[in-house]
Amino acid sequence: MVDFSLLLQPTFLLKLVFLIVLFLYSIFTLVVLHQVRVMNAVVQETHSSTILAIVAGINFLAAVSLFIYAIAIL
Repeated sequence: MVDFSLLLQPTFLLKLVFLIVLFLYSIFTLVVLHQVRVMNAVVQETHSSTILAIVAGINFLAAVSLFIYAIAIL
């Protein structure tokens, strides 16, 4: 028999909400990365656009790695 009472515990629900929020943040950072690439194609600024693209890429990698890390821990 499968015990479904564990699914209704507050700690499990909190972990589930936390993982959902981290997943949505990862999707948001993917959208930001895409928007930065589109903006760099329109605006012809070499130095600042490169730095912004690097920061957006690091932010995306950090968000995805945080999500994977949270899945492993939780």
